[in-house]
Amino acid sequence: MSSPQRPCPQAALLTPLGPAGVTVLQVIGAGALDCVGSILRDAKNRTVNLADKSNRIIRGYIIDPADQQRIDEVLVHAQHLAKPNCELVDICCHGGVRPGQKIMEALALAGAHPVGAKDLPGAGFAGLIDRSSCGIVGEVLDHVCHARTDLVVRILLEQLEGGLTAGLNRLLSEDLSAEQLLQVINHLLTTWTWGKRLTTPATIAVTGPTNAGKSSLANLLSGQRGSIVTSQPGTTRDWVSHHVSLEGLPIVLIDTAGHREPADALEAEAIARAVEQSRHADVQLFVIDGTSRQAQFPDIAGQIPTVLAVNKADLDAWSLDAVPPELAKHICIRTSAVTGLGRAELTLALLKALGCENLSQTGPVVFTKRQQNRLQRAAHALQVPSERSLATARNALSECLYGDGI
Repeated sequence: MSSPQRPCPQAALLTPLGPAGVTVLQVIGAGALDCVGSILRDAKNRTVNLADKSNRIIRGYIIDPADQQRIDEVLVHAQHLAKPNCELVDICCHGGVRPGQKIMEALALAGAHPVGAKDLPGAGFAGLIDRSSCGIVGEVLDHVCHARTDLVVRILLEQLEGGLTAGLNRLLSEDLSAEQLLQVINHLLTTWTWGKRLTTPATIAVTGPTNAGKSSLANLLSGQRGSIVTSQPGTTRDWVSHHVSLEGLPIVLIDTAGHREPADALEAEAIARAVEQSRHADVQLFVIDGTSRQAQFPDIAGQIPTVLAVNKADLDAWSLDAVPPELAKHICIRTSAVTGLGRAELTLALLKALGCENLSQTGPVVFTKRQQNRLQRAAHALQVPSERSLATARNALSECLYGDGI
């Protein structure tokens, strides 16, 4: 009599192989936990029984079944889904081509059937899994899939075993008064100012008169030639977006058409779109031609945070002392898109305008709207201290940590 056929889960790469900071793989189906567990080892090279580790983050190593050699260090999250006989395992490994490729090969040797991400059951069970119900763990796993920089990956992963997870665990375990609890919660909420930028890139609109060097400066900040650059004024007829990294923070840089009297209907539409983009951006970078003695200064009173760049400083550009007094409240940097002069100062000024100048700090970071909402609910409950309000606040903190399905 033949033995029962072993279940064959499916495995796929959720992120493309390449220079990203992390690669995410997913294994779905009956037998997924056993499949991954057979090639997963802990720090002491012991096998890991994922059936006993459901909904926990496991740090370990994936080994090659052929020679038992380590392939890469990984974070693994396993769970049983509500659907009968269905298991799900997420694997996060280092970015690049080799780690993800080798782990896919190891999964195939362990009995998984490789497929494309779109061919996974339910396209990765996106419709069956509510990541918010997994709390911070689920949200980290969701967002590292789309992380554009190593810094974002590092900060998000810090929230799993330390950071926000550890901070909320302390709040729930310690016997704090309502006043003490409120003070800590309010401090956590201040991290949302820049924590939200980890998962939703900020937008910076590069605006200013024609021929001020906006496109050249945008190319300098982005490290690529995404905009057409010529000496002819008005080259940029529409806005061009660049995905850039400013000290590791993902940013969408929007290079817009120059401000001037339009020569035709097409240019008038381009300028109108530039104005619209700047209105909806998080920060405006207004670029001025430093060689022009008739430089046009922006009317930006009451608008979004603005950084002024006096460009072409490698030529006969005027001093920052010439900036009108009414613009003194705005940060002003002398720059040269040709020599790179002022690039570091401009980067710092833009990060400061976004409230993201302290990216190197470690500790708890609120990085999703759901987390912010739960913390705000806790803080609101504690405005009038009582036993009931303390219980309400602790319940909101538990939801923030463990998810909404607790």
